[in-house]
Amino acid sequence: APLPTRRLVKAKTVATMRRSLAGCVLLLSFAAIGSALDGATKVEVVPHKAAEESKWNEVDAELLVKGPSQPQQLAMEDWLEDGYEPYSDELDAYVTDSGVPDPLNDDSARHNRYENWLRNYKRIPNEKPVPWSYENADSGPDVWSSLNKNYKLCDPDLTGAMSSPIDIVTMSAVPTCYGPSYPLGSGPAWENAQATITEAFDRSFYLEVQHCTQECKICEVKCTEGPYVPESSEHKRMKLDRIIFHTPSEHLIDSSPLDMEMQFMHCLADEISDHIPCTPKLAMAILFKDGGDSVVNPDWIVKLLGTLKDVGTDPKELAKGLDFSELNQALSPLLSEYYSYMGSQTYPPCYLGVQWMISKSVITLSTSAIEGFKMRQGANVRPNFMLGRRVLTSLRPETADHWTYQGPRGQAWWPSLKEYASCGNGAEDCEKLPDQKSRDICIADSNNQSPVDLYTNECMANVNWGKACVEPVGLRPLIFELGQSNNDPMKVLLKDCDCLPCNNENNAYTLTLEIPGQPTMTYENSIYTLREITFHTPSEHSIDGSRKAMEIQFLMDRTGCVGNGAGQCVTPNNNEFSRLHYAILFETGDSTPQWVSRVANVASSAKGYGRSLIPDLRFRDISVNIHSLLSTYYIYEGSQTTPPCKSKVTWLVMKTVLPIKADDLKMIQNVHVGNNARQLKDLNGRKISVAGTTQF
Repeated sequence: APLPTRRLVKAKTVATMRRSLAGCVLLLSFAAIGSALDGATKVEVVPHKAAEESKWNEVDAELLVKGPSQPQQLAMEDWLEDGYEPYSDELDAYVTDSGVPDPLNDDSARHNRYENWLRNYKRIPNEKPVPWSYENADSGPDVWSSLNKNYKLCDPDLTGAMSSPIDIVTMSAVPTCYGPSYPLGSGPAWENAQATITEAFDRSFYLEVQHCTQECKICEVKCTEGPYVPESSEHKRMKLDRIIFHTPSEHLIDSSPLDMEMQFMHCLADEISDHIPCTPKLAMAILFKDGGDSVVNPDWIVKLLGTLKDVGTDPKELAKGLDFSELNQALSPLLSEYYSYMGSQTYPPCYLGVQWMISKSVITLSTSAIEGFKMRQGANVRPNFMLGRRVLTSLRPETADHWTYQGPRGQAWWPSLKEYASCGNGAEDCEKLPDQKSRDICIADSNNQSPVDLYTNECMANVNWGKACVEPVGLRPLIFELGQSNNDPMKVLLKDCDCLPCNNENNAYTLTLEIPGQPTMTYENSIYTLREITFHTPSEHSIDGSRKAMEIQFLMDRTGCVGNGAGQCVTPNNNEFSRLHYAILFETGDSTPQWVSRVANVASSAKGYGRSLIPDLRFRDISVNIHSLLSTYYIYEGSQTTPPCKSKVTWLVMKTVLPIKADDLKMIQNVHVGNNARQLKDLNGRKISVAGTTQF
């Protein structure tokens, strides 16, 4: 990097030239010996002085530092300003004309002072410092760190892996959510938005929102109360300090810059600053693109454009009638979905530890608006840095209809949403629906909810159980057709795992198999197509008051009926019920069905979308395994066990309870992060039947 004066150039060469000259002496000595051996003129070799070499080693030991982030500082009484010594004639006289300290008249302490002055980038007093810039070769981003010791964090070799801006590669962003069900309860939003805006220019056009004054260098900074971002699980309460414009954008989206970037810099609200502006800890950014001359610009942009020519270095209220509340109203909705990563301030002194939030929404401005900002400030961007090992997240708000099994959006919340009113307790939850017909359907649905407790005492002639009993209904064959399900493997996924990491306590995680090839089951002359198999821990249904360790549900939709040759369904048929759910219960035992064990072994690899984690497992393997177990099953009319809890579901619950090993059960429980079973519902007068015999 270019250096400002002869003294500093000479100074920075001391350490390297001393070693280089020592090497030259050694090479010349070898050359002389070689010439003498060849019969040339004899050269007398001066022996190396061991004492001087020892002295240099002592100096080297004194100059050792812990690393670039912790430069050595000597505590000397005559040093000034944070323990750093200003350049002086005494130090300059210590260096010979060749730029190398005289080894025969060395002062280790003075040499140490000199070297430390170099290491800490201390500039020569009375030399006007070179102000940093964006474009000049001797003051641009590549040399910011050499312009001032306070800018050392701008050194890309030192802090590049933690610096901003970056190229946002959208496909590499980790999808994450915020909202009532998530650790991050809310997204970025300003409160106390009423604030006066002043405009100024200092290498960039910027707006001051927090107005601070400092009567003297050591006096306390006094700031007005302005907009702030409330405390969250990601950060403390942050006050908005200033808004900076960059042309083009500093952040790239998939390697492409946009035409402008607007950065909102925030500091800790309880920080007592000793400098203006304060140290940023949170930065929000909104990007802009050129949409051509026909674009109608937002009113707040028009107001700012009208004042650009009058903006100076002193902040002034130029855009009359514009305050931050207008910007807040226009821009806050755009920040609901954003990219986030940890980086730095993008201009000196390049403070680290800044959390960045870059809006996914892009504002379109007219060409003249973009050109107006460019003409005022030129290109004012810092080069990009690699993301490296940092994590880039893509955040979105929790959807209004997102439900969970526990937490704020848990089962008690379900009926509060109009679309999920059937999940509730009848009239009190259905009353919110707009018309009487909808309310009547809702009440009927809420009285026929699942899951339920299945009693097993069968009704017998001349036997009075004193309570409800299971009514035998004889032979009701279940006929499976495999369709094309043997052609492709089943896919494994974890429902509700679309916001990472999938370890949230408040969730609706459900291990699921997607079934290809449309296999069908015929029951009571209605044909049902199997779409997926879901796992629940513990079981949703209970038997005689006892819930089991796990329940597997085969979820089917009615897709047809058995015809009578005249285009009509054979009666009886189950066409009133649009869904059929078949359930198998498990309790801990000494064995596990092979297909269940194979699914358990890949459960931890399941994502929020289907993947063929078991390429050789087909639905045929499952149907053969459960064939002998379908001989007897309980029947009742119920509902979906998840929102929207619609009724008209025929439930067939297998009477035989299967075993599952504790290890296999644990692997499935782990991905559910808690239980994914709905609370039991009253039968409300519904009957339970039992039937048997299966045909394949």
